[in-house]
Amino acid sequence: MRLRSDICLACIPFTSGVALAAMLPEHLCAAVAAVSLPCAIVSALGFLYDGRRKAYILSALLFAGIFCQCCSGLGVSVHAGGGIAERAMDRLCARIDSLEFRHARTGGLVKALVTGRKDGLDPDTTEAFRICGTSHILALSGMHLCVLYAMISTALSWTGGNRTALAARSILSVLLCSCYCAMAGSGESLVRAVLFVCVNEAARNFPGRRRLSGNVFCAALTVQLIIDPGAVRSVGFQLSYLSVLAIITLYPKLDALVRAEDGKAVKKIWSAAALSISCQLYTAPAVLWYFRSFPPYFLISNLIGVPLSSALMVVSIICILLGLTGTCPDMMLRLTEMLSQALILTMDTVSGF
Repeated sequence: MRLRSDICLACIPFTSGVALAAMLPEHLCAAVAAVSLPCAIVSALGFLYDGRRKAYILSALLFAGIFCQCCSGLGVSVHAGGGIAERAMDRLCARIDSLEFRHARTGGLVKALVTGRKDGLDPDTTEAFRICGTSHILALSGMHLCVLYAMISTALSWTGGNRTALAARSILSVLLCSCYCAMAGSGESLVRAVLFVCVNEAARNFPGRRRLSGNVFCAALTVQLIIDPGAVRSVGFQLSYLSVLAIITLYPKLDALVRAEDGKAVKKIWSAAALSISCQLYTAPAVLWYFRSFPPYFLISNLIGVPLSSALMVVSIICILLGLTGTCPDMMLRLTEMLSQALILTMDTVSGF
């Protein structure tokens, strides 16, 4: 079998088993776990005896997924957070609070974007983001880690492109992203993004290997569910993977509808719109199911809000780093305030439509 088929064969039945077991009542978890484990072992032995029959390995992975989820339901799972990581995040929040912003709402928004803590946001701002369909901007997710990952990659680009430098850069990028994920509480969306970074960097260091987005998706999903099967019940987990699935499958087709020959500005605007439309189409059923609402102006708010929030996060991180040295210029603080006020004004305006 090809590598792509192998990864999909591991991902689909295992994920299906985890999802099916998540629907079971809690009092049945112990009994189902006791039955599913021997079934998985027997199926695996059958595959070892006759490797030509894929049904054996498919059933083994399905039962393995059921067993992992049932163990999670019994409280046997991995959970991160607290300790050194939490104290480090507390210090980061204190550093943000020490920055001398003139506008009261700037500090709370910066803290939400960089740390995920929303205690500094006023209820009106939070509600405006919710109505606009941009709550994902305030909740740490893959978008935020992508910004951090891009900043780290840019900062380390001077190391060169030889294999040793590439491996060192990959290890450092993964470590920094993992530390940030731990500091932020290891939410499902962040864990997914870190796994994507790990798989992507691992593939980068093997010459001649193509980094297929479908393979990265399946590998990350499988590993995350092995680590924490209970995550499949999380709304953030479901929306995160649905969004990535939309980016992999639907976005390229929508993006191709407008060509570069039609103009660079038009192409960039359409690419951003296609990305937002793809994610909303895939996540809409889950959003309607869980929240019983749908943001009608999501396209306008995301077209403006996502670039503004990304720029604000970059400038905020630079301000924090400069603040550590005591040399943060007033110009950087004013730029941070300008971007934050523009983002808040956009959300307030769109939510009032």
